[in-house]
Amino acid sequence: TSPTSTVETLEGVPEGLSAPDVTATSDTSFSITWVEPTETNGDIIAYLLLVDDEIYQNSTETEATVTDCTPYTVYTFRVEACTSSGCGIGPEVTATTLEAAPDGDFTVYTTAINYTAITVSWTEPTDPNGVLTYTVNVTGLAVITTDSGEFDVSELVLVLGGYSFYDSEVTVDGLFADSVYTVTVTAANTAGSLVSDPVDVTMPYGAPDGVMSPVVTGVEATYLNISWSEPLRNNTDGSLIYQLTIQETDGDDVVSSMTEYVNGELLSTLYDLNPYTTHDIQLTVINDYGETASDWISSVTLEDSPAYVDAPTAETVNSTCISISWSAPSQPNGVITYSVIYRDGAAVTSVADQIYNFVDSGLLAYTEYSYMLSMCTAAGCTNSSETTATTMEDTPTGVDSPTLTVLSSSQIEITVSEPTYPNGVIIYYIIERMVEDSSSVSRISVLDSDDMSDIDENLTPDTTYSYRIIAATIGESSGPWANATTFDAAPSSMDPLSLTVISSSSILASWSEPSEPNGDIILYTIVLEDYYDINITDTSLTEYNVTDLIPYTEYTMSIKACTSGGCTVSSTVSAMTEGDAPSGISDLQFSDITQTSIRVSWSDVEYENGDNIWYNLSKKKVSQPLESDPSDIDVWELMYDGTDTTYNDVNCTVFTTYVYMLNVSNDYGTASSGESDEISTSAGEPTAVIILAADVIDYQSINITWQSLSVEDLQGSLESYELIIQQSDSDSSSSLSISVDDTSSLVSDLDPDTCYNFTLIASNGVYDLSSNVTACTTTGAPEGVSSPDVTVLGATSMSISWSLPEQTNGDLTSITLYVDGTGSATGVTTAGDTILTDLESFVAYEIAVEYCNEYDCTMSDTVTQATNETYPDDVSAPDLYVTSSDTIQVTWDEPGSPNGELVSYKIARTEIYPCIAGSSSDSVSTTCAYIICDIDEMICGSECVSADMVCCDGEAYTPIDDYTCCNTYYVETPDDDSYICCGSEYYEPVDSYQCCYDEYVEVEDGYICCQDPTSGDVNVGYGDTCCDAMPYVNTSGQLCCNGELSDGYDKACCGQLVYNSDGYICCGDETTGEQYYTDNSKTCCGTDYVDSDDTVCCSDSAGNSQYQVSTDNMECCGLDLISTSWSCCNGIGYDPSTDVCADRPIDTGTSCGNGTTCSGTDDDNAYCDSCTFDSSTQQCATYSTDYMWIVVSDDDDDEDAMCENSAVVVYEGLPDELVYIDDDLEPYTTYTYTVSVSNNDYTTTSDSSEATTEEAAPDSVDPPAWASDTSNLEVLYLSWNPPDKPNGEILYYMLLRDDVEQYQGMDLQYEDTDDLEPYVEYDYVVRVCTNGGCTDSDSITAATAQSAPDGVSKPSVKKINSTALLITWSDPSDPNGIITDYIIEETNQGLGVVYSSDDSDVMELTLTDLTPNTKYTFTLTVCTSVGCTESSSTSKTTDDSYPDELTITSYIILSENSLRLFWDEPVLNGDEKSVFGNTMVLRRIDTDTIVWDSAEVVTYANLTDLTESQYQLQMELENSMFLSSFSNVYNVTLPTECPANITNIVISPVTEDGAVLSWEVSSSDNVDYYIINVISDGELLSTTTVQSSLGALTDLSPYTTYSVILSVCDSSGDCCAGDEESFTTSQYTPAGFSDPVAVGYTKSSMTVTWEPPTYPNGEITKYVACRRKNSQSAEYCFTESDDSTEFTDVDLDTYTTYQYQVIVYNDGDFSLESGWVEGTTLEDDPEDLAAPAVVVAGPYSVFILWTEPSTP
Repeated sequence: TSPTSTVETLEGVPEGLSAPDVTATSDTSFSITWVEPTETNGDIIAYLLLVDDEIYQNSTETEATVTDCTPYTVYTFRVEACTSSGCGIGPEVTATTLEAAPDGDFTVYTTAINYTAITVSWTEPTDPNGVLTYTVNVTGLAVITTDSGEFDVSELVLVLGGYSFYDSEVTVDGLFADSVYTVTVTAANTAGSLVSDPVDVTMPYGAPDGVMSPVVTGVEATYLNISWSEPLRNNTDGSLIYQLTIQETDGDDVVSSMTEYVNGELLSTLYDLNPYTTHDIQLTVINDYGETASDWISSVTLEDSPAYVDAPTAETVNSTCISISWSAPSQPNGVITYSVIYRDGAAVTSVADQIYNFVDSGLLAYTEYSYMLSMCTAAGCTNSSETTATTMEDTPTGVDSPTLTVLSSSQIEITVSEPTYPNGVIIYYIIERMVEDSSSVSRISVLDSDDMSDIDENLTPDTTYSYRIIAATIGESSGPWANATTFDAAPSSMDPLSLTVISSSSILASWSEPSEPNGDIILYTIVLEDYYDINITDTSLTEYNVTDLIPYTEYTMSIKACTSGGCTVSSTVSAMTEGDAPSGISDLQFSDITQTSIRVSWSDVEYENGDNIWYNLSKKKVSQPLESDPSDIDVWELMYDGTDTTYNDVNCTVFTTYVYMLNVSNDYGTASSGESDEISTSAGEPTAVIILAADVIDYQSINITWQSLSVEDLQGSLESYELIIQQSDSDSSSSLSISVDDTSSLVSDLDPDTCYNFTLIASNGVYDLSSNVTACTTTGAPEGVSSPDVTVLGATSMSISWSLPEQTNGDLTSITLYVDGTGSATGVTTAGDTILTDLESFVAYEIAVEYCNEYDCTMSDTVTQATNETYPDDVSAPDLYVTSSDTIQVTWDEPGSPNGELVSYKIARTEIYPCIAGSSSDSVSTTCAYIICDIDEMICGSECVSADMVCCDGEAYTPIDDYTCCNTYYVETPDDDSYICCGSEYYEPVDSYQCCYDEYVEVEDGYICCQDPTSGDVNVGYGDTCCDAMPYVNTSGQLCCNGELSDGYDKACCGQLVYNSDGYICCGDETTGEQYYTDNSKTCCGTDYVDSDDTVCCSDSAGNSQYQVSTDNMECCGLDLISTSWSCCNGIGYDPSTDVCADRPIDTGTSCGNGTTCSGTDDDNAYCDSCTFDSSTQQCATYSTDYMWIVVSDDDDDEDAMCENSAVVVYEGLPDELVYIDDDLEPYTTYTYTVSVSNNDYTTTSDSSEATTEEAAPDSVDPPAWASDTSNLEVLYLSWNPPDKPNGEILYYMLLRDDVEQYQGMDLQYEDTDDLEPYVEYDYVVRVCTNGGCTDSDSITAATAQSAPDGVSKPSVKKINSTALLITWSDPSDPNGIITDYIIEETNQGLGVVYSSDDSDVMELTLTDLTPNTKYTFTLTVCTSVGCTESSSTSKTTDDSYPDELTITSYIILSENSLRLFWDEPVLNGDEKSVFGNTMVLRRIDTDTIVWDSAEVVTYANLTDLTESQYQLQMELENSMFLSSFSNVYNVTLPTECPANITNIVISPVTEDGAVLSWEVSSSDNVDYYIINVISDGELLSTTTVQSSLGALTDLSPYTTYSVILSVCDSSGDCCAGDEESFTTSQYTPAGFSDPVAVGYTKSSMTVTWEPPTYPNGEITKYVACRRKNSQSAEYCFTESDDSTEFTDVDLDTYTTYQYQVIVYNDGDFSLESGWVEGTTLEDDPEDLAAPAVVVAGPYSVFILWTEPSTP
């Protein structure tokens, strides 16, 4: 190694300089240090410190201090190191001076953004001197919660710090409304801070502060009493509303919530809460600016009885037990402490909580029991609804003996009564009979359960029978015996009588008892034919002496024997009585009596009693008055002897009395008639004369006298006197009948000074004797004086006339006229008249006339007559005083000059209204009125006119020659009678012209003329009906409403509005009607729609209607109700027992007045609305009157023009009344009044006075009309009309819904969308207010639009028996409309709809005739008019019942110890014929052993291992209900050995319905014949006997499998069978193929369906369906698979009919075609509809013509 050499390189620039270490030592200085470079590269000669690139220091120091810097300013620092070669530059570093306290000004801005928050912003200070952070300081009012939990006011100091920004807003929240806060901002850095000037901010009004939680002051089960205090601060000057919110919670979930508002109060009660439930309650205080809620509090309501308890479930255990189970209530409302089970309303057990079942035992069999569950808390119990269950059936108990009714001697009716306890459904009754004294019982009949009687016939009479009843349910039970004895019957036979003749009047009859009496003999009757019967009640007798017979008469007799059951008559025998003297002689008859002869006659004797009848007539004289001493008195003389029955006795003397006697004889004796009545011959001609005298008594009487007449004078007795009176100068006469004892007669009432002829006639009955005398009456005073006739000529004069007396009785000497008792001579003695003048007006005078002759004077009756009245004068207008809105008091004064006797005052009232358009000519209504005129006047319209006037349709005219009437006009008579009156003139007739509304215009056929109601112009146009001025065709489908035409489809006009007529009804008419939803429980009354059950609609004669609440014993009278015992007088009720109706015309007609009633005493004068109508001087008529508006103002354009109606008389009273209170007026209405003063003849009417009633609440406020919108179920549209009678200026309308205001204003419609729900009913009322008050309309119920129901529960199904089910259902929880249909449908068994009805009162259905042991499934569908909702389904299986009877039919011997037994297939109940629940048992009944059984239902059994030759077999079938039926008993016999064995059986089908078979046998030695047994599906179809080993089978079904058992038999009939062989017949054409069904599926497709053929007769391989149109050949066919039964045909024409056919094929290549059926595709919108053609038909109408669309 060489030695070291040293060398030094040249200097270079320093390298590896680091950044200086800079430390800020103050806000204006830094301390800086650094280190030398890592590579100095020479000697460092200087360090340069650069500050902000400016050399601040040049030295060799490695530190420096920099001063005079700006606070919190960034500076850059770098150090350079220098050698002699240069300087190296180090890295740059920055540093910041320390912060200084901020300085300068900055501004704070504040804004209140609401009542609890402000925004604060600020600017940066002038000298921030560092990084500033800002703090917002807010001081002011605070609401705090004290330690006691209450609120108080404190000072708020709120500091929000840490903000590093400015010129941005900071939100300060949590302030309090209505307060002033001071805001400052502090800007701070590490060196100090700067506070801004304070800014005050005033918070606006806001929600309350300091709201305390409410306090529960009272707790009950369903409500809480809540109180609270006012908030600490209202934060406004307005009022507060308190809102209580109460919630029920379940964990964190809110179950329910409700809110209640309270105004001003500090307490409330929260109702309708759930018991025993925790409720969270919060108070919210609301003012005009917001609300503040308190903290929640909780409270638990007290326990209550459970809200709802479900009905228990009752299930039948057996015939005496029912199991009851239940569940806890969904809302127990407390702790359930125990439950009580009620059976049929009585408690049966009480169980503790948590027990939910109970078995009720000891019940009656087959009895329905109802159970109710009562579940209890400490607060009470709640009952469930009832549920029912029926115990199972059992054997009947309490079977009564039958009721026996003996119908006859051979019939007894047996009536069965249901057992006291049937214990099930009675299946049948058995009637058993036992005969008296016998122990043998026979069964006579079996009755169905509904057949309760039977008649036992062919019984023995008078025999006692015993009967008893056996009733059967699942078993039989017999009742006690009852006895009855048949009625007696008629005896079997009766021997004839034995007769012995005793005398002429008696025969002895004897008999013997009947051999078979058939009962006790109670009567024998001897029958005498053609005569009478003899009843013998002593039945011990056997003979009877028949007496009182007719002699010499043959009698035919029989004997009748009777029991209580009838009678038997013997054959007849005859016998004749002995002869006797005649009897029955009639009285003698006398005729043709003269002075010397009497004709005597008599009748044949009634009973000749023998032969050779002979008559002897004798006579005896009784008296002979014309002989003084006759010698032959009382001496009998024989007058006649012979066989004749008449004798004319001519040997009599005049006026002599005789008696006669007749003797009658026969071969056996003689009988006498006895003496006859006395008979006299006639009188002779009188021999004397009458001396007659007349004595004149006075001028009216004459006395007539005469001497008495003797018998000798009259040659007989005096029979009568007659006095004939005749005036000497007259042909007329009169007569008097006078007693034969009188000798004088006073004749009175004769005429004075008159001569009379008197003739007296005396009669002896044959001859008259007469005598005459003449006498004359004297003279007397005049007679027959009449009252004078008085005619009033005026107020001061009268005309008096008189006539002569009827009888002057001499010459008159004077006639004197008396006036008020003062006489004045008339100066004449003849009839005459005179005029009295200068009389006083309206004064009554008494007038009479006196007539005198030379003998005396006669005064007439007095006539009282008053002079006429004149018009009252000086009549003042009435004074009016308005006292209320409906009352005006009218007062008036007496007239200054009555000018007569005042009889009445009348007050007439006129109503003034603002004119309505057209009211100057249009009448508002038409009624009728009375008019009363004098009897000599003519009534013309409403006026009384002179009888010589001309009346033209109510207008009177003075007659003019050649003038005639034309309507109301009086015009010149036209030249021709054919002229037509139209309007006010006549027109010459023109074809096609008519008089239309007073205009003669052309109206062609098919046209009509109409009048414009406003202008009166006439318009002619095409149509048959007018719509105001527009003609139209009524059948065109257009609707006229309010003068406008519109589409009339499903529309109607009601109240001038068009409405949808479907589902609505119009009450009223097109002008004034109101529209309502149709409700079957309501009816129209005018424009009101009212309940028909409790209201009655009353109507008056003007057509107005008013409904009243219906009341018993009340009826309508006009618009009001009166008692049914009252009568009605044109709308006014009155008592007919005391009053009479005067509102009636003289003849028949209509009432036209004011319903005036009068006292019953005025009945004769109560007519024409007056109580004083005098039909002798007055006449009355009715006339039509328009109740018209009369224009008061002349300015037609004046909107304020007033109109008045015609005056109405409102009061008519006596003259002592001067005040009338009119108290039934319309409010706010102007009336004028006049007073009319009447005396008897004249009436004066005053000027009018006017007054206006005060305002009142409106009348006749109609309820609003409403409509819903089916597209929006939560809106209702309400509209209303102004009231008919506003009774003032309307201030506003208010609409209330359920008593809550919805709207107030002047609009007449409102759309209500506030919290409405679909198909919920709401009550609306319109309130209308005036200054006089407010009136509410009737409430109407409106409902939002309907929809399909919700909450449709499935029906409940209960079993009644094996064939009946009870189905019940309930209304849906949300009907969402009016229920239109309840539909019960069965879906499992295909019954379909079994019930459909809209009757909501029927909620159950008993379905009968069902199949036992069958499952049925039901659904309930409930519909409104909008749609239907179907429930889920419920199923029930009917009980099982007895299987049908089994019948064993046949058997086949298989071998010596086996056989196959066949029976008919049993009919099982229900769907399933499976092993479940069914058992078949075959018993050997002689040993009671089971030889075969099966759990399947089959129709045959193979019995093997049989060891005996004889068996008695019976089959039993038991179902799932353990109900059994038994077959017949069947005997079978087995052979001891088989004749042979059969082998090689060959079966060959040859056709579809036939086959041949052959076989071989092991040995034919013992074979006699063969039996071919054909079997199918276990049933023995046929047996055929053949002799050879070859056989044929026929009448088989195609494509069917059969089996054959071949039997071989010997000559003794023993048979055995070979093996069973099977075969199948050939295929064939299908059968039983129904036509398909084609249904349009869409407008271009069709669905075709079909059913498989009933007999396919092979395997179906395919179906081919074909289509055609209009019976053409098939145009299209398609193939469907073998299992398809429908297809859809597409691409078809719209609304087109097609025909379809289906062909079925089987695998034998056989086919069968169905028939062709039609189907039509659905409709679509029409296409190619051409525009209509329009032809003008008139100024208001056009013809519109159109054609059908080319593609309809």
